Amino acid sequence: MDEAPKHLGVSGRALYRDVCEDWELNAAEHGLLVRLCETADVLDRLVAEMHNAPVTTLDGRVSPVITEFRQMAQAYARIAAALRLPEGADETRPQRRGMRGTYGVRKAVAG
Repeated sequence: MDEAPKHLGVSGRALYRDVCEDWELNAAEHGLLVRLCETADVLDRLVAEMHNAPVTTLDGRVSPVITEFRQMAQAYARIAAALRLPEGADETRPQRRGMRGTYGVRKAVAG
Protein backbone atom coordinates (compact mmCIF):
# COMPACT_ATOMS: atom_id res chain seq x y z
CA MET A 1 0.00 0.00 0.00
CA ASP A 2 1.25 3.47 -0.84
CA GLU A 3 1.73 6.02 1.88
CA ALA A 4 -1.00 8.64 1.97
CA PRO A 5 0.14 11.91 0.38
CA LYS A 6 1.60 14.19 3.06
CA HIS A 7 -0.70 17.12 2.28
CA LEU A 8 -3.85 15.19 3.22
CA GLY A 9 -5.67 15.95 6.46
CA VAL A 10 -7.17 13.51 8.96
CA SER A 11 -10.23 12.49 6.91
CA GLY A 12 -8.29 12.38 3.66
CA ARG A 13 -5.59 10.12 5.11
CA ALA A 14 -8.14 7.79 6.70
CA LEU A 15 -10.08 7.50 3.44
CA TYR A 16 -6.87 6.93 1.48
CA ARG A 17 -5.76 4.14 3.84
CA ASP A 18 -9.18 2.46 3.84
CA VAL A 19 -9.46 2.40 0.05
CA CYS A 20 -5.85 1.32 -0.55
CA GLU A 21 -6.18 -1.52 1.99
CA ASP A 22 -9.22 -2.95 0.22
CA TRP A 23 -8.67 -2.17 -3.47
CA GLU A 24 -5.93 -2.30 -6.06
CA LEU A 25 -6.09 0.90 -8.10
CA ASN A 26 -4.63 1.77 -11.48
CA ALA A 27 -2.91 5.15 -12.03
CA ALA A 28 -6.10 6.95 -13.11
CA GLU A 29 -8.06 5.57 -10.15
CA HIS A 30 -5.24 6.57 -7.80
CA GLY A 31 -5.49 10.14 -9.09
CA LEU A 32 -9.24 10.11 -8.48
CA LEU A 33 -8.67 8.76 -4.97
CA VAL A 34 -6.28 11.60 -4.13
CA ARG A 35 -8.85 14.15 -5.40
CA LEU A 36 -11.56 12.42 -3.35
CA CYS A 37 -9.40 12.58 -0.23
CA GLU A 38 -8.61 16.26 -0.81
CA THR A 39 -12.31 16.94 -1.24
CA ALA A 40 -13.06 15.13 2.04
CA ASP A 41 -10.57 17.41 3.79
CA VAL A 42 -12.12 20.53 2.25
CA LEU A 43 -15.56 19.35 3.41
CA ASP A 44 -14.19 18.98 6.95
CA ARG A 45 -12.91 22.56 6.90
CA LEU A 46 -16.22 23.84 5.53
CA VAL A 47 -18.18 22.00 8.25
CA ALA A 48 -16.00 23.63 10.90
CA GLU A 49 -16.56 27.01 9.25
CA MET A 50 -20.34 26.46 9.08
CA HIS A 51 -20.46 25.93 12.85
CA ASN A 52 -19.04 29.43 13.32
CA ALA A 53 -20.90 31.24 10.54
CA PRO A 54 -24.49 32.47 10.28
CA VAL A 55 -26.81 30.62 7.91
CA THR A 56 -27.56 33.79 5.97
CA THR A 57 -25.67 36.94 5.09
CA LEU A 58 -26.77 40.39 6.26
CA ASP A 59 -28.77 40.84 3.06
CA GLY A 60 -30.66 37.55 3.60
CA ARG A 61 -28.82 35.35 1.11
CA VAL A 62 -27.57 31.88 1.99
CA SER A 63 -24.08 31.94 3.45
CA PRO A 64 -21.34 31.37 0.85
CA VAL A 65 -19.90 28.70 3.15
CA ILE A 66 -23.11 26.68 2.88
CA THR A 67 -23.19 27.13 -0.88
CA GLU A 68 -19.58 25.97 -1.19
CA PHE A 69 -20.27 22.99 1.08
CA ARG A 70 -23.15 21.91 -1.15
CA GLN A 71 -20.99 22.20 -4.27
CA MET A 72 -18.09 20.30 -2.70
CA ALA A 73 -20.46 17.57 -1.48
CA GLN A 74 -21.69 17.16 -5.06
CA ALA A 75 -18.10 17.03 -6.31
CA TYR A 76 -17.30 14.39 -3.68
CA ALA A 77 -20.25 12.26 -4.84
CA ARG A 78 -19.20 12.54 -8.49
CA ILE A 79 -15.59 11.63 -7.79
CA ALA A 80 -16.67 8.68 -5.63
CA ALA A 81 -18.99 7.50 -8.42
CA ALA A 82 -16.17 7.78 -10.96
CA LEU A 83 -13.95 5.75 -8.65
CA ARG A 84 -16.72 3.12 -8.39
CA LEU A 85 -16.40 2.59 -4.66
CA PRO A 86 -18.99 0.17 -3.27
CA GLU A 87 -21.84 1.58 -1.23
CA GLY A 88 -22.94 -0.15 1.94
CA ALA A 89 -22.37 -3.77 2.88
CA ASP A 90 -21.95 -5.08 -0.68
CA GLU A 91 -18.18 -5.27 -1.03
CA THR A 92 -18.03 -5.68 -4.82
CA ARG A 93 -17.00 -2.79 -7.01
CA PRO A 94 -19.48 -1.82 -9.71
CA GLN A 95 -18.54 -2.55 -13.32
CA ARG A 96 -16.36 -0.05 -15.15
CA ARG A 97 -18.56 2.21 -17.22
CA GLY A 98 -18.37 5.68 -18.61
CA MET A 99 -19.41 8.62 -16.44
CA ARG A 100 -22.70 8.97 -18.33
CA GLY A 101 -23.72 5.33 -17.97
CA THR A 102 -24.41 2.76 -20.63
CA TYR A 103 -26.12 3.32 -23.92
CA GLY A 104 -28.38 0.85 -25.68
CA VAL A 105 -27.63 -0.33 -29.19
CA ARG A 106 -29.84 1.33 -31.78
CA LYS A 107 -31.07 -0.29 -34.94
CA ALA A 108 -29.90 1.29 -38.15
CA VAL A 109 -32.70 3.20 -39.83
CA ALA A 110 -33.07 2.57 -43.55
CA GLY A 111 -33.06 5.83 -45.45
